[in-house]
Amino acid sequence: KVGVTNYPVISEFIDKYCANLDQAKAYYPEEEVLAFLVENIRRFKPEVIIGHDLDGEYGHGAHILNATVLSGQALSAANDPAQFPESLAKYGVWETKKCYLHLYQENEIFMDWKSMSLSAFGGINAYDMAQAGFNEHVSQRTFFSMSLENRARYGNGLFGLYSSTVGPDVLKNDFLENIPAECLSDWVPPEPDLPATDTELENYPSSDSDSSETMLQSNVVQSDSPKWVIIVSAVFGVAGLVSIVGSIILFH
Repeated sequence: KVGVTNYPVISEFIDKYCANLDQAKAYYPEEEVLAFLVENIRRFKPEVIIGHDLDGEYGHGAHILNATVLSGQALSAANDPAQFPESLAKYGVWETKKCYLHLYQENEIFMDWKSMSLSAFGGINAYDMAQAGFNEHVSQRTFFSMSLENRARYGNGLFGLYSSTVGPDVLKNDFLENIPAECLSDWVPPEPDLPATDTELENYPSSDSDSSETMLQSNVVQSDSPKWVIIVSAVFGVAGLVSIVGSIILFH
């Protein structure tokens, strides 16, 4: 419904409700959870990771364990060549530039999905598209509903920047803020401006020498203008149902 074409990576951990973190640790071996997260970070090499609420959204202990291990250990371990040699041999190390946690109250960022239209879906805003997807999740609609910014209802626009190697967010409306464009998988180097060819110069109007000279001077002024005059649109503006470069690593 929402355009996902690749099946997500889902762990082999058995889905079990845990009332708190201690129950989750008793059921899920913490070292195995850490190894799974580190392997996927190294495998997909994401620029940005978005993780669960540290309080487990609605208190689910497995979610708490996931967010706790991710933020407290996995981010650094993935970049440590002394840890988890098996995944190191396969994928090498990786340093994730930014990590956001849902509902994290430090360095808060609000993603106003309703204000972001998605050209891939005919201009429908991202919130409505997410709602359409959620409506397909029939087994969960009895217990949950969507909210944009109601913290008590786990607002899906509320996040906090947990860690960053590229500085703090300023605009606070884009998970990819401050990520260098050349790091993104669909970045294409801009073509350099080439000097005018003799043929192009011959094509200038030549009704009189003054006008030709004026146009040539104008061309020189444009080409010598400071770089800030030339606005280059890179690959930012990714919004709505964000496709993070790499993977959003969660287990349910």
